[in-house]
Amino acid sequence: MIDTLKLRPKARALVDALAAAKLPAFEAVSPAAARTLAAALRQPREPQPLAQVEDTHAGNVPVRIYADTERPFATLLYFHGGGWVLGGVDESDTIARELAVGTGCRVVSVEYRLAPEAPFPAALHDADAALDWASETFPDRPLFVAGESAGGNIATVTAMRARDRSGPAIVGQILAYPVVDANMATASYRDYAAGPLLTAPLMAWFWNHYISDEAARSHPHASPLRGDLAGLPPTLVITAEHDVLRDEGEAYAAALDAAGVPTRLRRYAEQIHTFLALQLSDEGDGAMEHIAHFIRNLTESPA
Repeated sequence: MIDTLKLRPKARALVDALAAAKLPAFEAVSPAAARTLAAALRQPREPQPLAQVEDTHAGNVPVRIYADTERPFATLLYFHGGGWVLGGVDESDTIARELAVGTGCRVVSVEYRLAPEAPFPAALHDADAALDWASETFPDRPLFVAGESAGGNIATVTAMRARDRSGPAIVGQILAYPVVDANMATASYRDYAAGPLLTAPLMAWFWNHYISDEAARSHPHASPLRGDLAGLPPTLVITAEHDVLRDEGEAYAAALDAAGVPTRLRRYAEQIHTFLALQLSDEGDGAMEHIAHFIRNLTESPA
């Protein structure tokens, strides 16, 4: 089926290259080996020069700060993808730089702890700490949360937890193909069970490492689609057409809207999972422009 899918040129090139490489399935190896495989997917690129790139700590949580200007008009707390098992600030360096340039925000990329060494809810505790630190460190700037895939899960759950604990005010959330439900029974899970890139067995492997107790996965802090969404910040949800997570992301957008949360949904046709982080966006698809426009619309900064 993957061979017959209509994909954007860069996405097709990656899918074909992975097929030719005949890499083992991530779920067939250990988390450590999977992290090595994931690093091989990164496309080497010359780092985009910025006004500021700084490694520091939000309490005990490592973070990396990016800014393309001396006076960013907002702060964007970014959580990388990787199924709660893979990834880090080094792996997401390119997309963090692109976000800083494309949005004009200060981007704070969070090195949250990974499963299975640090399972649920360790990543959420790190996210809470990073949110509090960002709010205290940059109090004069609007604060946004953003994430891709499992990072989208962490971003929206962080917003939910901030609401419930009367924590820092979050102006908006940007969720790219987020994991929002552990059910894995949608039509897109059926249609794209074999990928491209993200497969149903791999998502099951991620969930098993993040939360081994299946009953616990129904908690709203794991499956936010099952939670109370009223009062969450305005949201941009991005989905990819050929992605097992497409339908749950779009269901989440609908549920947010039904809960009275101002919500925008954008599905990117002919795209695959994690197309932003893997730099698979083609000229003219407008993904970064849509993110920047969403942020600008929620701030007083001029376009």
